[in-house]
Amino acid sequence: MTRKQVPVYQSLLTTQYKLPDVEDDSDKEDRGRILIVGGSKEQPGGIILAALAALRVGVGKLRIATCESIASGIAITIPESRVFSLPETKSGHISRDAAQLIAKQGNAVNCVLIGPGMVEEEEGVELVKNLLPLLNTGDKGPAIVLDAVGFAILSKKYENQNILERFNNKVIITPHLGEAASLLGVEKSEIKKNPDKYVEDASKLFGAVVALKGSKTHIVSPNHEELFIRDVGGVGLATSGSGDVLSGAIAGIASGNADLLTATLWGCYLHGKAGLLLEKKVGRVGFIAREIVDQIVVVYNDLCSEK
Repeated sequence: MTRKQVPVYQSLLTTQYKLPDVEDDSDKEDRGRILIVGGSKEQPGGIILAALAALRVGVGKLRIATCESIASGIAITIPESRVFSLPETKSGHISRDAAQLIAKQGNAVNCVLIGPGMVEEEEGVELVKNLLPLLNTGDKGPAIVLDAVGFAILSKKYENQNILERFNNKVIITPHLGEAASLLGVEKSEIKKNPDKYVEDASKLFGAVVALKGSKTHIVSPNHEELFIRDVGGVGLATSGSGDVLSGAIAGIASGNADLLTATLWGCYLHGKAGLLLEKKVGRVGFIAREIVDQIVVVYNDLCSEK
């Protein structure tokens, strides 16, 4: 398998993995439409962080689908969004019965991100199991990004590991080492020793672009012929909410004209580079996820201005 070092972004600019241009005469539709599904009474912040990251990478139209009890608060916090209120469980998580409502909105956007702020695994798995068959595939269907509880359905224990097959590699999943261990049914230590092997195994098994998060993020192409390693960032990125920011950035780029691998590469680069900037401003550790969002837009616009 060929390995390419993602941090040297100049090399990406001269290949098919270019960061998509934003034309001066582009409008909101040109810049893409995204639906973010997630949130709970326990973690309303996750969906906020993901949504802000998507906006910061230039997405044109933002839709959020979340629990009824927190929907109005989310709408006030992110006035740029269109917020859909979903039925919820007694414990304050999105109900599995919300699939039809979500699919109606999901089939009207370019990308659907599922998972930020969702914490109830069993209910989340049932929701995703009900939702995926309702989403369109092919050119008429949205790209799909699954994060955290969003991809828990792929865990070996649920025996749904072929559920993404119909989407023909139009899905991105973003597990960290522990989550990947659960998905593949192996020990975390084994994946840590040989991440190249296991990220490729996961991509082949699930039919998805996989970003295996860690001190170095390993990203495998849909055809499994190229492995990219993002080693820019730092330990400070290992903080609460950081993964939500990353998934929002990836999904935001995927909502535009980028293919899924390109969106994943650049989302990971922006996230890592933002971490480096914060390391200089704040310290090796101690910066927080909302600050990563603020630095992503700086990195993104610096890249655009240097083209």
